[in-house]
Amino acid sequence: MPSFTRTIPKYKTLAEVDKVLAGRDGFVPLTFRPGRAGSGDFIYLVYLGSIAGRARIARVVPAQTAGYGAQRVPDWARWLVWYTGGWERPPREIAVQGHQGVRYLDDEMW
Repeated sequence: MPSFTRTIPKYKTLAEVDKVLAGRDGFVPLTFRPGRAGSGDFIYLVYLGSIAGRARIARVVPAQTAGYGAQRVPDWARWLVWYTGGWERPPREIAVQGHQGVRYLDDEMW
């Protein structure tokens, strides 16, 4: 299962991260298409070197063609990773030191 991580910048506050993780049925904007990940895989959010949460990917679509309703898409976004349901918090601390941005995973970290 080619899931992937997305790092939240360290200048974001814990309150901002908690707000993201409280959301349901939304999207994560990206500048690139995550070619190895798709519907049914997971997107994991990394914050300050640990997994903050994961969500099931519903679809990956170009930002220009997406019907995103009331949610604002950043100008820099080229692709949207839509997720369904809510974010799951990890059952324990899962450290993922040593990378920033995006990393593909060949198996689940949960």
